Amino acid sequence: MSSKCQHLQCIRGRYRYRRRYPKSVASGAGSEFFIRHLNTVDLDEAVRKRPLAEDAYWAEVDRLKRLTDAQPRPSRFSITWTRQ
Repeated sequence: MSSKCQHLQCIRGRYRYRRRYPKSVASGAGSEFFIRHLNTVDLDEAVRKRPLAEDAYWAEVDRLKRLTDAQPRPSRFSITWTRQ
């Protein structure tokens, strides 16, 4: 596949940008894929709009990374001591 057409998908004659989220942020994304409709039936126009969709993808990945970094992760080794 040409790198210009990478992540472009044609559904019922209309193009969209579809790309899987990285595993590190997929749980916070709510879905497995980032999808943006490009509102065009022309492949050349979809290729021209692809960089904007890719910028939106990376902005969303960065936003999700900030969210997951801000949430404290439970430690696998935390022990709760109780007095008996």
